Amino acid sequence: MNFKVLFVFGIFLSSLLSIHPAAYPCGLCREDYFSSVYSYEAVERAKANPDTLEFMVLKIEGPLPEATLQRLNRWLQKRKGVDAATVKISAHQKSVGFIFEKRFSKDFLMGDLERAFPALNFEVLLHQ
Repeated sequence: MNFKVLFVFGIFLSSLLSIHPAAYPCGLCREDYFSSVYSYEAVERAKANPDTLEFMVLKIEGPLPEATLQRLNRWLQKRKGVDAATVKISAHQKSVGFIFEKRFSKDFLMGDLERAFPALNFEVLLHQ
């Protein structure tokens, strides 16, 4: 075989092997939950109004069929304090992010979530 062909094949093979699974999100660390629902506009808006707004990310544990996702999305969009336009849910990562108004109670929101969706567990991962 020609040396050039082997050389090019070697470069091609090494580039394929360099795409290691570690370069992809593991799905277990907090950053993966955040990045799956990240919205630059929402985060910047919350940062511009730190006294009144915060960007919240919740981890969801439990079954998430499509019907539950749609119900959760509608439910959150109707809640006082949740900016409906910023609600973003990741079915794959099982997380949800949105802007929340600080004048409303997070504890009340979390309690309502747990009562409305008893099959799911929610954990606040980030609020800024």
